[in-house]
Amino acid sequence: MSKSLKLAWIVRLLKKEQAWEESWKTILSYFLNKYGGLNFLLKCNHNEKLLKQSNLPQFYKSMLQHFLEIKVAYIYAIDQELVLFNNKEILIGNQAVFYKEWFQKGIFLVQGLLEENGSFLTFPEFIKKYEVECNFLNYMQVVSAIPKHLLNKTKELQVDKSTFLAENAFQLSPNTVIDLHKLKSREYYCLLMYKDNVEIKACSKRARDLQTVDLQLDTYFNRVKNVCKNNKLNEFYLKLLHRIVVIKKEFFFHGIESDILCLLCQEPDSVSHTFLNCHWSKQFFSEVTKWSNKENGTFSPSPFEILFGLEPKSYPQDANKSLKKLNSHCYLPSIIYIHKTYLRK
Repeated sequence: MSKSLKLAWIVRLLKKEQAWEESWKTILSYFLNKYGGLNFLLKCNHNEKLLKQSNLPQFYKSMLQHFLEIKVAYIYAIDQELVLFNNKEILIGNQAVFYKEWFQKGIFLVQGLLEENGSFLTFPEFIKKYEVECNFLNYMQVVSAIPKHLLNKTKELQVDKSTFLAENAFQLSPNTVIDLHKLKSREYYCLLMYKDNVEIKACSKRARDLQTVDLQLDTYFNRVKNVCKNNKLNEFYLKLLHRIVVIKKEFFFHGIESDILCLLCQEPDSVSHTFLNCHWSKQFFSEVTKWSNKENGTFSPSPFEILFGLEPKSYPQDANKSLKKLNSHCYLPSIIYIHKTYLRK
């Protein structure tokens, strides 16, 4: 959440305003002019080293680091490595470079230094073509710093300059396109939470605890909002799915409890033990099931179904209403009751 709130400032900073309204951006503009401006820097192939070496104010440095985190997570590589400036692979003196005069003349891609046949422009040809003030040494430093694999890729591709100068569409991955001028904290929060390559570790740990390889928790994560109308219950259900419900084991790790033994049966405590394996919990849920079956029909849910809810697809269609009652008004409150009794000892 902290990251998404900082990232939401990108929209404000990119927004075009009247001159007198732009004054609050003066500090950031001063620092980012050394890198081609915010819009250009966001699309460059830089790394954290560039940000650490910069003298940007810490708030803006954090904002750019968080955006870089999103780019890395979504494997953003829309030919950004072919940009000459702020490039972690094109280094002079072990540092990425930016030449403001070159940038103003439209020179910021590797292909801008090549002839049609794929060879580098000679220094006189470069000066004549772009009418830029530059000495021979600077030009040869840049040419020598370009890795061979980037040169080969440039020869194969013809990159459209407008891709990097466009101020709206920003392609994070083949399946994800965002508009930098519209994204707010909520959208950035979702990008950080639901990355293309994210792995939910709770699924593999649950499979290990329940000794099964066929465990599919994806549908349960998708239906969190629909479990019931009570937000507190939904919040607890989400924590339960992610195995982050606080129990005695966590208290022991933080020095609050002296041991990790279950309060009721004196066996080693864990999330799975508390809600699935403790014989007192089993007995309690057995009584709850007997009581609920008097009114809702005959159900014999497994420990997994008690913990995460009965799936409608596993039961007749006419049982849907009863299933919703059992999930939201019976088993979930029962699990919370067990959790509260543990916390109260």
